[in-house]
Amino acid sequence: MSRPALAQACPSDEREPFHSTNHLAATFAILEEDAQRARQTGAGEACRRPCEPGMPFSPEGFAISSRGDCVLNRWPRWALGESNVVESPAATASSVEIMQEPRPRIGHPALVAVLLALYFVIVALMGTQTSCYNDYGGVFFPSARYILAGRPLDMYQVRAGDPDGINAAYPNATGPVGELAMAGALFVGRAFHLQNIPPICQHATTYPLPEDSIPLHIWVIVVFSILPLLMGVEIMRLLDRYQPRPWTGWQRLLLWALILFTPPMWDSLIFYGHYEQPLAIWLALVAVRMFQDGRFAASGALLSLAILSRTSSVFVAIPLGLVVLFDREWWGVVRFSLALVGVTGIILLPFYLHDPRDLIFSLSGFRQYLGIGDGSFWTFFKGT
Repeated sequence: MSRPALAQACPSDEREPFHSTNHLAATFAILEEDAQRARQTGAGEACRRPCEPGMPFSPEGFAISSRGDCVLNRWPRWALGESNVVESPAATASSVEIMQEPRPRIGHPALVAVLLALYFVIVALMGTQTSCYNDYGGVFFPSARYILAGRPLDMYQVRAGDPDGINAAYPNATGPVGELAMAGALFVGRAFHLQNIPPICQHATTYPLPEDSIPLHIWVIVVFSILPLLMGVEIMRLLDRYQPRPWTGWQRLLLWALILFTPPMWDSLIFYGHYEQPLAIWLALVAVRMFQDGRFAASGALLSLAILSRTSSVFVAIPLGLVVLFDREWWGVVRFSLALVGVTGIILLPFYLHDPRDLIFSLSGFRQYLGIGDGSFWTFFKGT
């Protein structure tokens, strides 16, 4: 059935608006009915009758295939029972007609290149306002330099501040995944001798390769400013997937601006020196996308990497776990959980075997010595 045929069969004024508050249940009930019909017939047919009242999306959001499978491109394939659909012998990949508004293509490559160059120039200029004594110089650079020195398992020996200072016991409280990325950025920066270009940052020489400078900080900020772009790509994919029609033009440009110029993100990346926050957000967004596509093992593995970049990413596992439990996707629960626990254990095990005391103190134990500020979630657990 072609797009004009659909339009003729179901004019826009005949499509009933969707008002049900239980739209997810209604949609999946419709899709399950279609999947059962396809399994019984094994023949190619449209996923739905063109004028189906109560549909949250127009018929253009569906795919029609000679395989007899009913695929709604805006919903996870695993949720449609696609694995149980009987394929016809004549099924081919080219037989699928996707009737959906395509994602906008990148237009005017020269303009995009200019905007990207301007973006990185602005980031570099903002990076000049960074400090020698934020968390880059305090914990993240020293830990990454252990990797460059060939001693990666010693990275959790790092403590911030002077030996007698108030933050003397503050460790590197993030997982090792981000430090591997940081070590790569430092390796390139040191290859260009950025650590020797003034202004020079003076740090304690108790850790390997102690040379540091503001230009090296700026370089690291520019490298990790790629992460907001990757976050934007994932957010746009999500919006394009669930919007009846993708946003284009000035709407899309405004969305990109809102994503890229979020003040808290740059405050963290430039002034506080927390590159691991956008890294964890990007990994978590990719994990959610994999989860939606039914790739539970890949989703669990990526979420593990996000947690090992920033431990607060563990909260993403809660809604994902509830979704598979409510859908009774038991094999999905097993694959997701095994990948999540397995990847986390494989990465942390060498550190635990080498230096369990510093690892436990850095990732967990030191928090009992921290004060709890107003508005923190942990305020509810004071005195426990």
